[in-house]
Amino acid sequence: MPLRLPPRRASATARFPLPPKPSVAAFHGGQGFSVTPDRADLDVDVRTPAFDAHDAETFARKAVVEPDAELPAPAPAKVVRGATRPPFRPAEDEQPTTALREG
Repeated sequence: MPLRLPPRRASATARFPLPPKPSVAAFHGGQGFSVTPDRADLDVDVRTPAFDAHDAETFARKAVVEPDAELPAPAPAKVVRGATRPPFRPAEDEQPTTALREG
């Protein structure tokens, strides 16, 4: 069953019209094509006014704990809160929005 955002937080606003959605920002693991890593790092971004840093961390912990419980690994997964930044949405006439729309 897919992990869902809390309904009270899953709404959009006029200033930021998209609902919260986790996005993979980076994934690191292994040293080569055929190497199975003993560790993998995944960076997730959930920036939106409807979802604060605490909500994002709670969501990430739940996303990690449930699969660990179903398929335990030699070491449990860890969630580490990284940098937190406010939501960002450029104005319609700002780059790169204009370039993407015209491209």
